[in-house]
Amino acid sequence: RLGILWKSIRFNGYVDELRQAAKPFDMAILDMQIKNSDDVADQLRALHGKIDAIWLVPDPLLIKAEILPMFVQYSRSNRMPLFVPTAGLADQGATAAIGPTFREIGRQAGIAARKALNHQLQDDKIYPAQVKTVINKAIAAEVGLLISETVLKNAAGETP
Repeated sequence: RLGILWKSIRFNGYVDELRQAAKPFDMAILDMQIKNSDDVADQLRALHGKIDAIWLVPDPLLIKAEILPMFVQYSRSNRMPLFVPTAGLADQGATAAIGPTFREIGRQAGIAARKALNHQLQDDKIYPAQVKTVINKAIAAEVGLLISETVLKNAAGETP
């Protein structure tokens, strides 16, 4: 049971896509749009017992210096993995980060710019061809997540 959290309305479609992607895996998704940053702690408490892990979408309105520690604390207190979209957040207490590197984002932007300059049609949405996984081994162990050596070797990076 995965809790997906976001704040910005522009991520509604993104969350719909995540819900659809989870269906073939019989993964239960409980998504919650955070309306007010001041209510994050209360909204996390409302999820207690309903989810087994949290995924934060790459929403700059939600992943802020004053809000991220609440997610990290909730994750640790409830022994629940916290998954985030950028590698640097694994160093700040998330269990794992899964997302494109800045290099991949730049590569995709360059491809899109070249297509635009050549007057070629392109998709409304552009997805990265490669993503990076960073695992915070200490936090994973703290929340009770066992990660095999194979997974650790296949991850692009790990924090001690």
